[in-house]
Amino acid sequence: MNPELERYDEYDETRSDFSRWKGIYETWMRRKQEYSDLMKKQILSETLIFQPEKRTPILV
Repeated sequence: MNPELERYDEYDETRSDFSRWKGIYETWMRRKQEYSDLMKKQILSETLIFQPEKRTPILV
């Protein structure tokens, strides 16, 4: 190894950047898969029907 470059070996910034982006990518892929699975389970015709919220009247 080159003694002049040894100080750069102490902290490898690219490794921490890679780990951070890898974590973001894995989270995104996991959420995307969960969303895709949820969409496969839903019935499209029921999803498209307007369903107003059931609100309880406020009694004074």
